Amino acid sequence: GPQAPAPSPDAAREPTAGERRRLRKLWAQLIRRVYEVDPLLCRECGGTMRILAFILELAVIRKILAHRESRGGKPGRGPPSGMPTPAPLGS
Repeated sequence: GPQAPAPSPDAAREPTAGERRRLRKLWAQLIRRVYEVDPLLCRECGGTMRILAFILELAVIRKILAHRESRGGKPGRGPPSGMPTPAPLGS
């Protein structure tokens, strides 16, 4: 039968800084269109926020939230009820 095309060499490389900036902007535009809310608009001051990182490892997320809570920050919230917890990347 027919063979699947070989993955392009670009598929495995990390995006450049410029590509990451463009992808972050596209992400924000998508969220704005789907949910009709600007994910980069600060609810407290109305200023524009910027994305510093996407943290996907559950253990790291829990550690950050526990630290914030120990310093008097608001506790983090879990996913909406009925939503499956995402599996860690690479599993």
